[in-house]
Amino acid sequence: PWSPSRATRSPVTRAPRWRHPVNDYLDLDDTVRRLVLFGTNQPSSTLSRYRANDTIWCAKVLARYLQARRGVGDAKAVAIDVEGVHLYDVLYDFFGRALRHPPIREMLVTKCYVAMAGGTPAANSGLLLRAVERFGAAVQALHKGESHAAATPIRIGAQIVQQTQRAAVLTFVTDGYFGPAGVMLRGWASLEADYFGEAAAALQLRLNFDVEGARRRAAAALVDAQRLGAPTAASQLQRLVAELQHLVGPPAMLKELYWSAALCREQGRLLDFVTRAASLAEQSLRHVTEESLGLPADDRNYERVRATVAARPQLLDAVKKHSRRSEDCATEVRALGIT
Repeated sequence: PWSPSRATRSPVTRAPRWRHPVNDYLDLDDTVRRLVLFGTNQPSSTLSRYRANDTIWCAKVLARYLQARRGVGDAKAVAIDVEGVHLYDVLYDFFGRALRHPPIREMLVTKCYVAMAGGTPAANSGLLLRAVERFGAAVQALHKGESHAAATPIRIGAQIVQQTQRAAVLTFVTDGYFGPAGVMLRGWASLEADYFGEAAAALQLRLNFDVEGARRRAAAALVDAQRLGAPTAASQLQRLVAELQHLVGPPAMLKELYWSAALCREQGRLLDFVTRAASLAEQSLRHVTEESLGLPADDRNYERVRATVAARPQLLDAVKKHSRRSEDCATEVRALGIT
């Protein structure tokens, strides 16, 4: 470990890979609330030639330097006190524990910069992955190339979160959960995603049989997407609008009812499925009655209905069979004591 008697230069000048990114970070954002510097402090069981390269003392002195010279009120050094700082799984577990520590866990973070400088590849990747896991889209990685005068923040947190959410959105859409999919899409701060979210909201209205509301929402979103420059979403909205415009008449609505019933069954919403299945049977019978017999389903002129049925012997036989089955069913129900 570093000590004044062994050092030929101060820890601050010995740690340029730490100092420059941290200074860049402070220059980039002067609203820093807390700065955490991780440095290795390997256990005594580690070979001395490896422990000689530990960086915890540099981290501690650098924290004091930043408080004194840069006005950082809360700068602290945290020891990476595990053996095997080159092992990815070891460092991944360590940072998982470190970022669950109460002072860090309880932080309300709107922006979190991660300067991956000076550490082992295992430490750098472990810190970044655990930071994204803990702080999500607020994480920005600081990268400074050799030709760059200052560090560049990379919105890696938002990108990883969005990739994760993309898989969830695809699952939601595939399974017919259009409402949650729309909410997630509209939270991506992306113009294209916003209008895909509007398409999902229109599909949710369609699923709830509000076809007219779905038409209006999809059409309004299409106009805005074309005007504001979201061509991919506009193409999908155009297809949806055209599809909704063709949902006219009983056959189309029977298809919608079947689609909705099938989704309810796949989602395990059995009560909704039974309700829709019963409605599908009723509406199918109504459609057949009106189209094949030419009789309004709500016709109260029973003599005309009887005459229409009697004129079709095959239909009359079917009605008689259905009547017998209904009587048998009623008899069985009464036998069970069900009224």
